[in-house]
Amino acid sequence: MKVHNKKCLEDYPDYPKRASIEDPYAPVYFNHKDNDTRSYADPEDAEAVKKMTFKSHTGDINVVDGYPQNPVGRTGMTGRGILAKWGANFSADVIITRGSGDLEVLLVKRKDTLEFAVPGGMIDTGETSLQTAQRELKEETSIELDLSAAKKVYEGYVDDPRNTDNAWIETSVYHVHVENFDPQITVQHSEVIEGGFFSLKEALQQKMFASHRAFLEMISAN
Repeated sequence: MKVHNKKCLEDYPDYPKRASIEDPYAPVYFNHKDNDTRSYADPEDAEAVKKMTFKSHTGDINVVDGYPQNPVGRTGMTGRGILAKWGANFSADVIITRGSGDLEVLLVKRKDTLEFAVPGGMIDTGETSLQTAQRELKEETSIELDLSAAKKVYEGYVDDPRNTDNAWIETSVYHVHVENFDPQITVQHSEVIEGGFFSLKEALQQKMFASHRAFLEMISAN
């Protein structure tokens, strides 16, 4: 799946307007106030950032003046935005499909952008990406499902509206298919307002968050 910076150039709640990515390039610096209260957030201090090392699913990360550089290019914004980590912020997502004929897929509707997404979220310290996918599925939809047989279908950069030139989302996407599956869905997560199954064709017609349309297109093509 080839990724371009498109969704991350869009407006995002509580973010200032991004600068143009054209030359002469003068990006806006932004660090969301929430990062000042997160115990797990990276330091803001430039000298502390220079001492850090950065991992990525995309390979070696270019570092300029101590700051990691977005591997896909300009976003019109420097700093971390609302993301807690400099460089890659690692997440996991899970695609749940059901049915033996026309596939249906589980989607949730996000509170921040009112766009649909597959269940997923940020990896907590000590978790594997698969453990995160399973935890987020339960937290967002109340569905408890063994994902040990799930297939990893993508790992890499996400075109996410929270991304900046110095902080971005990278994810591991898992897919599991259950032919006869009719769970009780209860949405109680603070970041989700509804959830349910859609036909895959209908899902691809929805307004989708970040790179999630591309995730579904990978499933549709197989």
